[in-house]
Amino acid sequence: MKRTICLLLGLGLAVVAVAGQPLMRERAVMDSLRAVNPRFRATWLRDRGLQTAGCATTDSEGLRVVGRWSFGPSYDVDCRMTPAETLIVLGRGSGVSLLRFSRSDSAEFQLLSDINSAGLISRVRLADTLLLVGTGAGVETYSTSDARSPNLLSTLLTPLNDFAIRESLLYVMGYDDSFKIYSMADPDNPRRLGACRDSGGPVSLAGNTAFVGDRWGLYAIDVSNPANPHRVGSWGTFIISVVARGNICCVTEYDPDSVLFYLLDVTDPAGMYPLSSLRGAGGDALHMDGQYVYTAGGYGFQILDISDSLNAEIVGSCPLSVYKDGVWGKAGCDRAFVANEINGLAVMDDGDISHPLIDTTLLGAGSALDLEVRGSRCYVADEGGGMKLLDVADPTTPHTLGELDTIGGAEGCYSVVATDSFAFMGWFNTPFFRVADISEPTRPAFVGSCDPFEFAQDIVLRDTLAFCAENYKFEVVNVARPRAPVVVGTCGLPDHTYEMDMKDTLAFVANGIAGLQIVNVARPDFPVIVGSIAFPNPAVGVAVRDSFAYVGANHLRVVNVARPSAPFIVDSVLLTVYGRTVAAADTMLYVGTCLGYAGDLRAFSIADPASPRLVGFYGTPIGVNRVVYATPYVYAACSDAGIVLVETTATGVLEPEAERWSEPAMGVEPNPARDFVKVRLSELPAGGISLHLFDVTGREVLDQAIREEVHGITLDLTDLRPGLYFVRVETRKGVRENKLVKM
Repeated sequence: MKRTICLLLGLGLAVVAVAGQPLMRERAVMDSLRAVNPRFRATWLRDRGLQTAGCATTDSEGLRVVGRWSFGPSYDVDCRMTPAETLIVLGRGSGVSLLRFSRSDSAEFQLLSDINSAGLISRVRLADTLLLVGTGAGVETYSTSDARSPNLLSTLLTPLNDFAIRESLLYVMGYDDSFKIYSMADPDNPRRLGACRDSGGPVSLAGNTAFVGDRWGLYAIDVSNPANPHRVGSWGTFIISVVARGNICCVTEYDPDSVLFYLLDVTDPAGMYPLSSLRGAGGDALHMDGQYVYTAGGYGFQILDISDSLNAEIVGSCPLSVYKDGVWGKAGCDRAFVANEINGLAVMDDGDISHPLIDTTLLGAGSALDLEVRGSRCYVADEGGGMKLLDVADPTTPHTLGELDTIGGAEGCYSVVATDSFAFMGWFNTPFFRVADISEPTRPAFVGSCDPFEFAQDIVLRDTLAFCAENYKFEVVNVARPRAPVVVGTCGLPDHTYEMDMKDTLAFVANGIAGLQIVNVARPDFPVIVGSIAFPNPAVGVAVRDSFAYVGANHLRVVNVARPSAPFIVDSVLLTVYGRTVAAADTMLYVGTCLGYAGDLRAFSIADPASPRLVGFYGTPIGVNRVVYATPYVYAACSDAGIVLVETTATGVLEPEAERWSEPAMGVEPNPARDFVKVRLSELPAGGISLHLFDVTGREVLDQAIREEVHGITLDLTDLRPGLYFVRVETRKGVRENKLVKM
């Protein structure tokens, strides 16, 4: 059970260890978070002082969402059976897919509809004709009377790790240490009935008791009076999954060496005790039906027989790759279903219950890292899931045309560009540069490859040359013969690479702590760095327009590159979060940001190229990896939340025309910080400076005046709890605020 052992207890250390590297912390957060049980996701983020699960805004200033392809790793699955067929709902990324499964000699699946949810899915549940979808932001309720056209009935905004539904009552376990009960008698208008303070993740119901799994044990909460829920008992230590029925409750408990499956007698919730246990059984997901418990987790797919409560036993098992976050099965159905992370929906044939087999997998997806738009097609570099081809002819409903299916091979596509007939990709495994024939978009196929120094973080295609920005290398690949690409030129780069743009014979590379590197490619066989400029913070995004390069970091920096050998900063706009990716279009500039987990998309007017002005904002479900403009839309690759298409509606400037601070206005270093942090100020406006520090509740934890001769101050954080704080500097010119993560 390596996933739970490493992630829920220890991977905070992995995040801290790389905090000083440019955006490596953000990648570490995402890699760590993917291995956290979705029912603990929001708590994991909260405990590390990171943003909680994002919520995509339907209404935003200056930007309007046109369409979404919301799919990523599969997190949960539920089913509703009729004599003829089964309705399957699969929560994947920030979307939900509804499928019809016809039980016959062969498995036949029909995709009925897709739903775009507000954030990453943690739980999906069917209750009669209602579908309830849980994200970190709350619970969305849909009518599935017509599964081809689900209808949103209500959105309940509440902090959420998990929920359970029984009859007309909804039980919500929040990451804010609250347990709440709502009436769903009118699903259009959920009504809160009662609440109590408690903590935990997965929740299940039996009788008048809600059972909640937490890192500190299993809690029994009396819900006989919905207006007054309260804890009545506890048992065990680290509970990662729970399912209850009648007088029994099945749980998976973390053990330092493995995991343990327990079957508990909960006749008296105040005195729960184990009837039997199994080492090497259980997992992140449990589903009970009749005498069987279906499990998915670190030991693959298992079927446990609990007919003899004193001697639970494993009666069938089948290995599955990657993480297993949700499971559903029913005795006599001959099929069970597993939400199998990047593999999508794993369909298990359990007709012979002692020897279950994988029947098929479908709807696999990973994390959207990069994209390319050509005409009505969008090509998505999918970490863990290969390369997806989307049809965006109708931008309101993007859908999958085809894919280079690498599921099971632990491979990932990091970057992609395309012509009408070929796609050129940076691939995680060797060969690092790959070519696919996409002339038939429903059946793309690998046709060529070569092995440069490393996989490309970004690629720009010009005629028959692919310019590849890699970590520590810049390389030129000749693709005149797409089936036989060859590296023709190379030069070193000082640091990690994140994004690249080109103008004429110059490549502009966002090169982490080395800043902006300008590479002359007039001779493709001999690329050479002709200029560079470093910044106080790592450069991670870049776009070029006319004689200016717009570089994303915690500021959006405007760099004059008219003389490539001597670039210089002419302006800077404080972002507070990383400007991970930048795209320019006419007089507009689009910046995708990320900080740990959350992110947004911002639009700037560059009608005055040297002085960007914020004119639009949209809160994405998760941080943005890449932004591309393809007339008339902006496409954003949002990691596990898929792709977002937006259009600009801004007619004015959002930020006030106040006196601007010179660059950098304010910096907080290091960030994240453990013991001390330096707040740096580049100028001291007349009238002095006041510095304040607030926690996430808005409570002030520091109030210190600064004398005019001081250009910075060191704050002692040793007495503060780990978490997210806000540093505020107030002057007569206005207010500047930075986020600060205390580790």
